[in-house]
Amino acid sequence: MTEDNLALEHLVDRQALVDLLRASVPLADMSLQIVATEGPVLAGTDTSGGMSSISCTCLRRHLLTGTAHLVELGLHSCCPGIEHQLFPLEHAGRRLGYLVVGPYAVGPSAGGEEAATLGPFEKGPAVMPGKAPAEHGRERATKAGSQLAFVIELLIDGGLRALIANRFHLACMEENYRTGEAKAHELRVVCEQARESDRLKGNLLAAVSHELKTPLSSIVGLSELLSDGSAGLITDEQHHVVKQIRDSGARLLALIEDLIALSELEAGRLAMVPTTVDAGKLASAVASSYRQQAAARSVTFELKLEEDLPQVWADAARLQQALLRLMDNAFKFTPDGGRITLGVRQRDVPGPDVENLRDCVLLPAEVTMIEFRVTDSGIGIPEPARTLVFAPFHQLDSGSERRHGGIGVGLSVVRHVVEAHRGTIDIESNGDMGTTFVVRLPITPGAHWLP
Repeated sequence: MTEDNLALEHLVDRQALVDLLRASVPLADMSLQIVATEGPVLAGTDTSGGMSSISCTCLRRHLLTGTAHLVELGLHSCCPGIEHQLFPLEHAGRRLGYLVVGPYAVGPSAGGEEAATLGPFEKGPAVMPGKAPAEHGRERATKAGSQLAFVIELLIDGGLRALIANRFHLACMEENYRTGEAKAHELRVVCEQARESDRLKGNLLAAVSHELKTPLSSIVGLSELLSDGSAGLITDEQHHVVKQIRDSGARLLALIEDLIALSELEAGRLAMVPTTVDAGKLASAVASSYRQQAAARSVTFELKLEEDLPQVWADAARLQQALLRLMDNAFKFTPDGGRITLGVRQRDVPGPDVENLRDCVLLPAEVTMIEFRVTDSGIGIPEPARTLVFAPFHQLDSGSERRHGGIGVGLSVVRHVVEAHRGTIDIESNGDMGTTFVVRLPITPGAHWLP
């Protein structure tokens, strides 16, 4: 809607106009109509308060044809003794309509012969013979009409202000919507660029890791040949140097394997080969890898296996990798003379909350899981950091004065492996007295725990 096609009915409610005219009838004591410039009557009432319209066909023609402004001095008298007054309704110099007052009788007598001649009226107008002297009809119409027109123009002004406010509010909403859409598009572009950057980073990481893994494997293998004397006898000093080369290469090779596994897990490319696995034997194999290290550092290392453990449905290699990373983490943060425990047990955990999952049927009240627990007496993990430690490359001591090695991918690999088995991993901490990682896996194919 523009300023050019703004109409009276757009600014003032029709029912409000009707109520205003009905309230003004006692003042005017004659019919009142409000007409738009295009001709239609927006509101009208007669002296009894009922609905009325313009009964003079001549005046109606002027209004319909847009020639009402030609009525001299705003007075229309096409019949002897019968008259209407027209009061223009304007705003800012623009005419929006007319207030029509009448018909009323003029002449020697309001109830005389002239008033009885209706001329072009289709039906008798609301003339009240004898109600007031005839010479006061025009004066009364002028007074009532000018006051009423002033009130209507105030309503028009208020309606225009409200319309402008509504338009402004709508324009602001549209602008906010456009701005929001533009920002949302920018965010989508940035997110897409971040995903692409992350994908390229993962590809680069995997490619570099693979390129480093082959020569490192050769270095570790050759150092083992030198260490066991297969390539000839070496002195004790040389044997010590070769052992350092082998151990350092093995640690670096383990880090590279973690990077490769992490990149493949995040990209969803790591193939899982699940089968039935003896959880007790797997834990024993993992524990045997740390006996020598525990003895060298005076760490009390204990393996706790529950009797009659059931087999678990898992990828043996990936599950062993996850347990090894948890054990590496425990030994890294446990001081010499500390204590580490690897425990395995069967446990029935609560099943899904049936009240919150009403659409599910035949849900078990409990689910049987295999639980692996790795407990250490290290520095512990603060409550706010327990979710952060599973993020890639995150470390508790990430400052410049780090006391512990690693690049922060081991626990992230563990989380991905556990979730790939539809299991869960949680942290139980005792403040500064150590940490317990709890891994729960389903014992049957396809079963999973819904927390």
